Amino acid sequence: MKLVPIFPDEGAYLAVLRACVGPAALKEGKAIHAAIVRSALEKRPSVAAALINMYAKGHLEKAKFVFERMPERSLVSWNSILTAYLQNGSVDEAKVVFDRMPEKDVVSWNALLAGYAQNGHFGRAKEVFETMPGRRLSSWNAILAASSEEGMLVLAKSVFESMPEWNLVSATAMLTAYAQNKHLDQAKFMFDRMPEKNIVSWTAMVSGYAQNGSLRLAKSLFDEGLGLFARMVADGFDPDEVGVMNILSGCSHAGDVATGHSFFVSMIRDHELKPSKQHYSCVIDLLGRAGYLGDAREVIANMPYAPEARDWSCLLGACRNHKQAVIGASAAMNVLKLNPARSSSYELLAGVVT
Repeated sequence: MKLVPIFPDEGAYLAVLRACVGPAALKEGKAIHAAIVRSALEKRPSVAAALINMYAKGHLEKAKFVFERMPERSLVSWNSILTAYLQNGSVDEAKVVFDRMPEKDVVSWNALLAGYAQNGHFGRAKEVFETMPGRRLSSWNAILAASSEEGMLVLAKSVFESMPEWNLVSATAMLTAYAQNKHLDQAKFMFDRMPEKNIVSWTAMVSGYAQNGSLRLAKSLFDEGLGLFARMVADGFDPDEVGVMNILSGCSHAGDVATGHSFFVSMIRDHELKPSKQHYSCVIDLLGRAGYLGDAREVIANMPYAPEARDWSCLLGACRNHKQAVIGASAAMNVLKLNPARSSSYELLAGVVT
């Protein structure tokens, strides 16, 4: 029996490329790209757009190379390269691409708006919002979230009250704006009015309480939110790294070491998520705040990332609060080794030994 080779078609390649997201999958993505070139499918608009999306985060030159080789560029491919520039912080180049686009849709306008906001250009984001020809709910949410992140409560309220409709994203952004500006009663009122809540809205409210010193309320609401999280996991919800980091931060502010440790272990064992440097920083802060200074030192020494001065500074600050001079002296030495100009370390160490 003669076997006939079977070659993947365009749809198969698109499905695989969508799965090749993030640095961990880049090696496999490049191999797929090579196979696509051999199959003479690289210049197909949908395939090229998928390749641009794959390279967008951190490999802008490769994304540009794919885009420039396209004989025909669809709106999807233009939006993909626009997003690639913005994700890499190249906002001026992104504006050039935006102006070159032969046509634009709401995705184009929203990408530019959100990209400006995420790269710290709120004024430009606001200008895009005011001039865009058609505003969808996603457009309103983008400018509302930008206002919230900038701490512009008055503007955030104005945007929120002007919106033709709201959804969970809108309510959470407004809740965050209230909490960041220490208006916890209004934040809780918004939280209670929400017809549905997800892990983002719960952690936003918990963080609002914790960051403003209302640790008892943060702990109470956090305990309530854990039940929702457990139900969501039981229903098949898979928490992402950001969600777990928010929970770890909430545990840190509430002083709940057992729950924080449980979630950190669960993230690795149950959800197969690789902890980032920020996750380890949250665990160091969690242990330090609760007085587990030796454990915090062990995490710094054994984590799969090079310790930074801020890690040792976090431990040093915890040693000052808990009057632990021996570990504090070791932490101070490591801070000064990594950042000799950091004079605040001497002040923190003085607070430990006096």
